[in-house]
Amino acid sequence: MALSLLAAAPIVMLFALGGVMSAHACSHRGCPHFGRGEFDFNLAFYSAPAVAAVVLALSFFTAKHRAGIIVPLLGWILLVVDVALMAVTVSG
Repeated sequence: MALSLLAAAPIVMLFALGGVMSAHACSHRGCPHFGRGEFDFNLAFYSAPAVAAVVLALSFFTAKHRAGIIVPLLGWILLVVDVALMAVTVSG
């Protein structure tokens, strides 16, 4: 499950790029109802691989424990929240 985050992180990064590229051509006068405010692109873009790396590293230590599944689950939750925040931020 932790290894699947390594595949999901680039997808989240591509989603962030798509969100920024869709908002880039729109000005406030041309699209007055586009988006719900600015988001920190660096945080949204670089948090996905950071979460995947941290989860993978922590999973080496927690995989043998009974509650070791919590670490990858929290990683997936963080990636889903990241995508949801980006979607809400740039949706019109």
